[in-house]
Amino acid sequence: MIFGNPDKFAIHCDIVKEWNDDYFWVNGIFNVYIQGKMIVPEVAVSELKFTLANIENNVLDALQTQISLDELNSELFLGLSSPEMEDKSIFIYYFFTLENDFIFIKNNQYENIFKYNKKYIHNILSDIVLWKKSILFFID
Repeated sequence: MIFGNPDKFAIHCDIVKEWNDDYFWVNGIFNVYIQGKMIVPEVAVSELKFTLANIENNVLDALQTQISLDELNSELFLGLSSPEMEDKSIFIYYFFTLENDFIFIKNNQYENIFKYNKKYIHNILSDIVLWKKSILFFID
């Protein structure tokens, strides 16, 4: 399922049943789109239970740490990368200020920051958390 608009910002997150042989690990696809481009151009197996648990915890933390842009420091960035992205030296972070939502992306070749309307990223991440809670694979 794709959450958001790939032409602006979206997350592709899907369980691939053929990659799962039990209910302990939940393997699937996890990728990010920014301005119409896939951040990781090839399909990779992602362990979704871990990746989505981090997103769920970070969304709650981010809501409590909204600040002004002047107060921003890198310690407030929350991770959005899967372990598979990090293995490829692709790091994606998000943070919320009082005025806007931001995505920060860094890899071996460049770093860039993308600004979005307030709650745009937050709403996408919240939709993913709701989806995760509705899927049988994630119910313990």
